[in-house]
Amino acid sequence: MRAASHFDPGQGKDFLTYAVPCIRGELRRHFRDLGWMVRPPRDVQENQSAVIRARDRLAGDHGDRVPNEAIARELDIPETVVEQALRAEGCFRPVSLDAPLPIGQTGPAESAVDDEREQEVIEMRTTLQPALRRLDARERRILVMRFFQDRTQQEIADELGVTQTQVSRLLTGILQQLRAAVGTAA
Repeated sequence: MRAASHFDPGQGKDFLTYAVPCIRGELRRHFRDLGWMVRPPRDVQENQSAVIRARDRLAGDHGDRVPNEAIARELDIPETVVEQALRAEGCFRPVSLDAPLPIGQTGPAESAVDDEREQEVIEMRTTLQPALRRLDARERRILVMRFFQDRTQQEIADELGVTQTQVSRLLTGILQQLRAAVGTAA
């Protein structure tokens, strides 16, 4: 409708010459803006189609599994951009987490877990736990307010009845204690 209503025959162009690019652009815009079930950032959306086309082109050379490095080299983009684009591949039509899978295939729930990162988190918690136990209740409360409740130093100061400068000094001291305790534990 937009192509028909905006067409100006006075410009001397054929309607078809005007309408085809206009309609194609509207369709692309529609799918770009409204077609995603889970909408990734715009740069990921834009890179995704190029990455998938490159992967499909390279599939003959590398078999079914095309390395991300090969796609990155082909497109002259960083490998992290390729990884982000491929992770967003199912965003148009996400797979059910409960859907049965063929034997030997992993589902989205399994691929969502980063075992290496999870191991790092476990190690950090194990290292920090004894150090946190050495802090008094007020110091732990300050850490919770600052890092888990994302409060500003001024908000913490208001709640504790001290100045923002004092909260800054308290936080610096608490973090120094934790660093020293973790440094000796490592």
